[in-house]
Amino acid sequence: MHSCGPLQALRPLVHALRWTKSPAEMQALRECAAADIEGFHSAIRASVPGALEYQVCHQHEHTVKMLGACRLAYPSVVGSGPGALIVHYAAMDRAMQSGDVLLMDAGCERRGYVSDITRTWPVGEGGFTNAQADVYEAVLEAHTTCLKAARPGVSLQDLHRLSVDVLSECLVNLGVGGGMSKTEMMRGGYQRYYPHSVGHWLGMDTHDTPTITTGAQMQPGCVFTIEPGLYFPADDLSVPKSLRGIGVRIEDDIAMTLDTAEVEVLSGGLPVGRREVEALVCGLRAR
Repeated sequence: MHSCGPLQALRPLVHALRWTKSPAEMQALRECAAADIEGFHSAIRASVPGALEYQVCHQHEHTVKMLGACRLAYPSVVGSGPGALIVHYAAMDRAMQSGDVLLMDAGCERRGYVSDITRTWPVGEGGFTNAQADVYEAVLEAHTTCLKAARPGVSLQDLHRLSVDVLSECLVNLGVGGGMSKTEMMRGGYQRYYPHSVGHWLGMDTHDTPTITTGAQMQPGCVFTIEPGLYFPADDLSVPKSLRGIGVRIEDDIAMTLDTAEVEVLSGGLPVGRREVEALVCGLRAR
C-alpha cells in the first residue's frame, strides 16, 4: 500500500486557484459590473425627494435581473441622510429629502460572478452642498490615490495604510477630531470616521477567497475593490457642525489585467468625479 501523504484542507487550495482569474472569468466580471451600472442608473432616476429608500433598491434589483443577474450579490445598502452613516444600513424605509445625500452599495451575481459598487450622490436639485462636497472630495482623494498605487506587488494592506494616511490628513484639514494632529489621527483617531478596510478580493463571492490574506501581493488576474469612506455622526461635537450627519463612500471593482498587469476599473463606466456625478444625476432624471 502506497502512502498518499498527509491530508490537506481543500479550501485554501481552491482559493489559490480562484484568486487569479482566467480571461473568461474576467469577461464575466466585466459583464456583471456593466449590469450593475445600469442598475445604478435606474436607482438614480428613482432617487427623488419623497421616494422611499426601498423603492430605489427595487429599481436597481429589477434592472440587474432583467440584464441576466440571477440574484443580488449581497443585501443592498440604500441609505439617505442618517442612513448613509451606517456601513451596513438595512432598514431602507426612510423617505428621501432634498438636501440629503444617498449612499448606495449594491452588487449583483451574473454567470457565477459578482459585482460590488458604491456611489454617493445628492438627492435634491442643485448638487452637493458645500459641506457635502468637502467630504466627498476627501473620500475621492483617497480613492484616486489608492487606485494610482495599485499594481502587482502591492497588497490590500498597503492600500489600506495609504487610505488611512490620506484620510487622516483630510480629517485634520476638515477640522475633525478636536485639534488632533495627523499622527494622532493615524494612530487610531480615524477609526471613528473610517471604520472599515479599503477593500477586499472579488470574484465568485463578494468577499472572495478569504484564505488569501490582505497581505498577499497582487498578481495579474487579481480582482479587488477600493472603497474608502467617511461617516460623521450627527452628535459628534468633535466634528464641525456643518459636516455632522454626512456619510460618503466610493467603491469600484478593480482588476489586474492578465496580459499587461495594468489596472482596469471594471466599474469605471459609472463616474466618481463630483461634477461628473452631479451631471449624471441631472441627466438621468431629465429623461
